[in-house]
Amino acid sequence: MGGTGGPIKFGYGVKIDGDTIKPIFWQIQPDQDFTADNMSQEAGYHGEFTLSRSQ
Repeated sequence: MGGTGGPIKFGYGVKIDGDTIKPIFWQIQPDQDFTADNMSQEAGYHGEFTLSRSQ
């Protein structure tokens, strides 16, 4: 990773949808910060896993 554009940052967050908790990973550009705004705008998730709260 990296290059002329600088390193690519990866973010991590949790999305709660009803009774489901989804840990999510996303990628943002080097000039962006890890914020909820960027997380919602940058919808290019690299991976999404579903966990049940009942487990």
